[in-house]
Amino acid sequence: MAYEALQLNQELHISAVYTVHYFEYRSDFHFPGEVHDFWEFQCIDKGSAKVCTDEAIYHLSRGQVIFHKPNEFHTMEAEGKTPPNIVVVSFACDSPCMKFFKNRILTISEWERSLLGMLIAEARRCIASPLDDPYLQKMNMRPDCLFGSQQLLVLYLEQLLISMFRRHTISSRNKAFPHKRRFCPIQQNHFLSGGTHSGICLCQRNLPR
Repeated sequence: MAYEALQLNQELHISAVYTVHYFEYRSDFHFPGEVHDFWEFQCIDKGSAKVCTDEAIYHLSRGQVIFHKPNEFHTMEAEGKTPPNIVVVSFACDSPCMKFFKNRILTISEWERSLLGMLIAEARRCIASPLDDPYLQKMNMRPDCLFGSQQLLVLYLEQLLISMFRRHTISSRNKAFPHKRRFCPIQQNHFLSGGTHSGICLCQRNLPR
């Protein structure tokens, strides 16, 4: 009997990544707004922020993530006395499951914090452009990009979205994703838990290479 290959469905596929940012804003920061034809999410690592879209005004706090669908106008400004730290990732994805993320505000899990931390760490391995410039529209790759970094960046992003989709659409008894797994203790202590830029670098040094 001849072997037959499994035909595996790719239910969520990132076709392009535009920006990966980790911003440490000042308490008076204000971004005037933009529109683009691809997806974007903003995740609050520390502090709080006000986000305005075509449809509403949102006040986000630590651990919350907001998704902007293609061609949705959005602005952001710091809110409160604590300068906010914010992760911003923009990407292209035409998979049908992305309908779930339209107009969504979610709270990330511990596992998803780890994935975000790994995504940022991997971005620093393959992207030469600074990750803290909110006005940067074109990111350049490092000429000495570590083997597999670009692929891992996309995989972590896809895994993050799959995790959030599963967690909010599948009943608890059917969940098989390890949301509570502690992947990188240093990462959790220093990044996406009120950490600083130095914390990200510390975690990056301790991740497998």
